[in-house]
Amino acid sequence: MAAHLFRFSQFHIRRLLRTRPRFVVFFCIAALVFVFALIVAIQQWHALQVAESDLALVLTASKNIKRDPPALSKSHQEALPEFDSSFLVESLHQVADETKLPVDEISYSLEENTTFPYIRYRVTLSATASYSLIKKFVQRFGLDGANMSLDSISCSRAGIASVVLNCDLGFSAFYRKSVHG
Repeated sequence: MAAHLFRFSQFHIRRLLRTRPRFVVFFCIAALVFVFALIVAIQQWHALQVAESDLALVLTASKNIKRDPPALSKSHQEALPEFDSSFLVESLHQVADETKLPVDEISYSLEENTTFPYIRYRVTLSATASYSLIKKFVQRFGLDGANMSLDSISCSRAGIASVVLNCDLGFSAFYRKSVHG
């Protein structure tokens, strides 16, 4: 039976080669492209499986890592002042008055994260003034205390020829946590 099937296939392949040689060449090229694509797909699937297993290992390992909050040394904790919001508000208004910065809006928010050894007091303000006034205010307010930092500044203006800027400034003041919590 196998010999008959072999002779049958051999006959039709020879006949096809004589009658349609271009079709046979095209079919062989298509078969080679299919085999090549199949090999590439299998390699990509294998690489994906390896990457997924590596990712699972990394995720498992990262869950086991204990993240400790940044610790401040005793000297750093003592360098931060005690929390006094009224002093910050007064100094902000004093610097704005000294630099003649017209402040449009001010907002304050206290962030007391239990895992960090300090308190963060955020100050966000909006002002409309010239570049030199904004710059002078930022320099002066930042010099008032070592516990202050400028987090963000975003300015825009009405037109290219406009000298007046609309700026949103974000500051942070850091304070020592009290012994009581």
